[in-house]
Amino acid sequence: MPVRQQFQRATMTQIRSFRQELKLDDSSLVLINGGARGGGPIPKIYETVRAATPASNIVVICGRNEALREQIDRLHHPKTRAFGFVADIHRFIGSSDLVLTKPGALSTYEALACGVPPVLLGILALMPQESGMFEAATRYGFGFSAATFVELENIIRLGPAEWSRKRDALMMFYQSSSGKELIERIQPAHARA
Repeated sequence: MPVRQQFQRATMTQIRSFRQELKLDDSSLVLINGGARGGGPIPKIYETVRAATPASNIVVICGRNEALREQIDRLHHPKTRAFGFVADIHRFIGSSDLVLTKPGALSTYEALACGVPPVLLGILALMPQESGMFEAATRYGFGFSAATFVELENIIRLGPAEWSRKRDALMMFYQSSSGKELIERIQPAHARA
């Protein structure tokens, strides 16, 4: 899946600089990517993540959902930052230890290109076209898949050391391949059709 050139592994200098810019400490950083619309159960996802990893920094991308951004901001949590639509999402992803996002191919591959393990969220609903990527995260071990809030909580409770263990499998999965190979890896049932 081709992604823009900006999506690449961040250096430690870039990560430190970005976190200083956001006035965050050196604790782990979990990014909740609500996409351009900021849709879905983002408040409940945030609450689940905050409860499961109280020491972590959490950044929430609310897209164009201003009401959601204001809702998160009103909590005044010192380790939480909420943003609307951002043009430099690659900086947010690259500076994170874990990215929570929908299981779309583009958003998943943006995280993979940055070398950051994703948690693919299928909570409330999973679009049929996203099911292959959702299942691939677990099958190939490059990330996590959560269909319920309990599953999400369990993943977050694993902590940064366990999240980081996904990086080797992530790099193995994120390799150049032909279109046919990619379909076989993500949607094996479609490759045989």
